[in-house]
Amino acid sequence: MGRRNSHKRFTGHGVKRESSWADKLMNEMHPKETLPEKPDELTAEDLKPGGKAGTPPPPRITAKASRPYTRLFEPPEGNCAYCGRPLRKGEGHWVLDEWGQMVRKCNDSRSCYERMGEDNQKSLKRALRRFGAVGGM
Repeated sequence: MGRRNSHKRFTGHGVKRESSWADKLMNEMHPKETLPEKPDELTAEDLKPGGKAGTPPPPRITAKASRPYTRLFEPPEGNCAYCGRPLRKGEGHWVLDEWGQMVRKCNDSRSCYERMGEDNQKSLKRALRRFGAVGGM
């Protein structure tokens, strides 16, 4: 089958090639006689010591040695099971809840009691009654 409805040819990459105005524009902007010539290629002799290529310059060191990167503000590791406060490293401990599961709780009990609701207070009291000091309270 031949080209039916179009006079444009497809290139190998599936793109229609408009040879009329695009080629003329490129020839106006970059005439073929003004394009830079291909640089001389290096041969095996040029790569040897004392050849054209020579030794490469030593790498430039622009960065100063510094301390390893540390975060100024650590992300939270989890939330308190009773008041919901985000807990970072060292701000909470593991305790047994009323069902015997290990959950995270704030180290600061006073602020935890102030923030928690009635349901959570009942839950904490049941856990203390059931497990006592063994639960890690």
